[in-house]
Amino acid sequence: SFARSRVFGILVDKDSLLWVGFINGGLYKIDLKSGQKQYTDYSKIKHNRKIRRITSIVEDSLGILWIGMIKNGLVLFDKKRNKFYSPVKLNPKFEIVTRSPVFNIYVDKDGDIWIGTPYRGLFHYNRYKNILNHYTSVSKDTTAICSNHIRSFLQDSEGFMWIGTQNGLNKFDKYSQKVLEHYEHARKNDYAFSRVNVIHEDKNKTLWIGTRDGLVHLNPKTKEIQTSNEVKSFPSCRVLGILEDEHNNLWISTIEGLVYLNTQYYTSFTYTVKDGLLDDSFNNNAFFKSKDGIMYFGHHEGITYFKPEEIDYGRRTPQVVITSLRSEISPFPAIQKSDTSFLLVEDSRLEFPYRQRTFYIEFAVLDYSNPIQNQYAYKIEGIDNKWRFLKNRNYLSLINLSPGEYPIRIVGASSRGIWNDKGILLRLIILPPFWQTWWFRSFLGLAVLIVVYLIFYFRTRQVKKRNLELEQINAKLNEQISVRKHVENMLRLSEEKYRKLVSSIEYFIVTCDSDGIITFINEAFAKALKDKPENLIGKSIEPYVPEQEKKNLNEKIKSVLESGESLQYEIGIEINSETRYYHI
Repeated sequence: SFARSRVFGILVDKDSLLWVGFINGGLYKIDLKSGQKQYTDYSKIKHNRKIRRITSIVEDSLGILWIGMIKNGLVLFDKKRNKFYSPVKLNPKFEIVTRSPVFNIYVDKDGDIWIGTPYRGLFHYNRYKNILNHYTSVSKDTTAICSNHIRSFLQDSEGFMWIGTQNGLNKFDKYSQKVLEHYEHARKNDYAFSRVNVIHEDKNKTLWIGTRDGLVHLNPKTKEIQTSNEVKSFPSCRVLGILEDEHNNLWISTIEGLVYLNTQYYTSFTYTVKDGLLDDSFNNNAFFKSKDGIMYFGHHEGITYFKPEEIDYGRRTPQVVITSLRSEISPFPAIQKSDTSFLLVEDSRLEFPYRQRTFYIEFAVLDYSNPIQNQYAYKIEGIDNKWRFLKNRNYLSLINLSPGEYPIRIVGASSRGIWNDKGILLRLIILPPFWQTWWFRSFLGLAVLIVVYLIFYFRTRQVKKRNLELEQINAKLNEQISVRKHVENMLRLSEEKYRKLVSSIEYFIVTCDSDGIITFINEAFAKALKDKPENLIGKSIEPYVPEQEKKNLNEKIKSVLESGESLQYEIGIEINSETRYYHI
């Protein structure tokens, strides 16, 4: 605590000297190396009475302090010579800056100085080229800053400048000297870039913006925006300073206390005078993180400083335990089929039959300072990629789980936002029904194989038997064919002998079909008819039958065909004008 209050400027320089500026006082220097608090109030030194109402303190690459003030604009301090001097000595254009209130000063990675004023706009000083650029708001010019009231600066990891103003946020390219993007003061989706007091880039290269209305989280690449309304227990008030610790957690100064924000789980805890702070109301530009990790925050009663990892009060990692496991979704005992109340304090594996597929799990964070503010989250490993946040609800329901293994990891946080990232792991095993077990499927597969084998065996046996029958039939057919060929051959030989015999005898022999067509006639008969046998075969016999015998012959032939019995009779046939009688 200081004799004066309302700290607005804080700096720990390269020589481990703490510089503190007061909005209602002057400049203090504290030597941190000596281990003793040796105060030097420069406002009480002669010729330094104008060094008052300080708003911002920075150190440039040459070790010179740049000090912004409300009344007297800008002044420089040479620590080696212990002397203040005007920036006009560097560049005459600084005259306008010395006559303007200066609200914020920033040193970028190139050593350039950025100066923000409440109504004269933005000044950019290139120390090495000794060039001072002046930027102001221009109506309807999208490449100009959106307001002349400059409140905060940040150079991101890609080298772009982010400029916070009274009316919005600007992404500025200092090489083209143009604004690339505007985030204006217009309420949209419950967030507003109004009075941007502080801009911070975290280790994941996303931006955290402190405004009059709270905290805004901006991803510059995706343009995705989240607000402090989504952070559990975050106060709805003005955000004035943001610092990041070694675990990527943010420490945020507000007008209602110092907020610890866990950026992984989006939960927070607010430290107030009840927790040992001198004051709840912090100030603009009054925050700084030294190289040794100490964080400094200025408020109306002085400075609060600490190392985040050394804060023990309320920062013990809480234990997460499972207090109840029920096999129905409802927590009411009247309708529970199975109620297993127990305490699991370490990772466990539990098995259940397939009929029990719905579960109600209760758990707790063993932190009793303010149990209703304890936070919970869970995920099923291998299924969920992200945590499922339950806020302060200490139970979850799993409905109609299919048989299988469900590794459920449950984590929790104390009321002060300290998370147990490991939590507790419950491996919930739902046993399959017997028809889905490996042994049943193996047995079923074996049975199918046996059935298939038997079908194949009997089918093969039937095929072999049929083939044997066909072979026997083929053998008999081949034998019959052989006998038939033999008989046909014998008949053919017999027929040839018969034909030769019939052709050589002197008797007339002729055969006809049922239509009276000659099918055979011997030489003797053909000769008697004065023709050759081959000429007569195929001709009708009727021309050679007397008219008076034709009817009788036809009747005889018909009788033979109908009865199948042979008969004999004589017929007269005219040959060479001579009727001869033949035995038929």
